[in-house]
Amino acid sequence: MANVARARTPTHYTMNFSPIRIMWNDWPALASWVAMPITWAIHFGFPYLYGGDAALPLVLPVGVSVALIAVLLWRIKRVADLFARGVAVSGTVTDLMIAKDRGQLVFEFEAPGTRVRTWMPIHKTRDVLSLARGDRVDVLYDANAPRRAIVKRLFVATQQA
Repeated sequence: MANVARARTPTHYTMNFSPIRIMWNDWPALASWVAMPITWAIHFGFPYLYGGDAALPLVLPVGVSVALIAVLLWRIKRVADLFARGVAVSGTVTDLMIAKDRGQLVFEFEAPGTRVRTWMPIHKTRDVLSLARGDRVDVLYDANAPRRAIVKRLFVATQQA
């Protein structure tokens, strides 16, 4: 049976993503929110390590924090947009490359008129490690830019009992 791409209108079901799962499974999102407290710890700890004269200007951690928040919001918005307006198709995991605690999940799917092979940055989690080469996965992709895609199950909100 051929994959049939369908444009989806936003509904309560399609908007069912979890910002926490985005921050845990998406490497850039994870790095952004972990780096914020580290930035402030460095700011307040630096004078103690090197004396009071080595105090850093407050603009440094504020500026870095603003940039990190922007990256985090961009990653969450990217997934939210794909849940709201992405095209749902079935795809196949073609590779999972892990280096230390991060890596790339490579997958492919059929978009109208072409086979798309793309990847997404991931954090090494139980959910990510449960995927293997050849696994069938639900993919959400941008109809205007098919390489902009995600494996849906990594970001779906879990049901609370």
